[in-house]
Amino acid sequence: MAQIKLSPRAVVLLVSAADTEAWAHRPHAVWPCSQLAGHRFRAAFDQGGLVEFTIDGRDGNVDANEFNAISYDFLVDKLPPEHPAYEVAVGQFKKKQ
Repeated sequence: MAQIKLSPRAVVLLVSAADTEAWAHRPHAVWPCSQLAGHRFRAAFDQGGLVEFTIDGRDGNVDANEFNAISYDFLVDKLPPEHPAYEVAVGQFKKKQ
């Protein structure tokens, strides 16, 4: 399972290649053209936004929609809403009711 490292001002999300593969091929939520499936990534967020992103240990470039979706899915139930990075990593992608 993905690892989440919290500090008082930032959150780091570490997702394994197995996790991205499983996420991209979930029943009823397949991401057919995934650029992340089968690759590990590390992403760090603070209150200003994304501050670090690597794929397989190197600087990465990936479709923003896929990145936002996978980051949201792995952080939504784990990152406390009062955390400074919550709004940029999760909150802005929650459906408004």
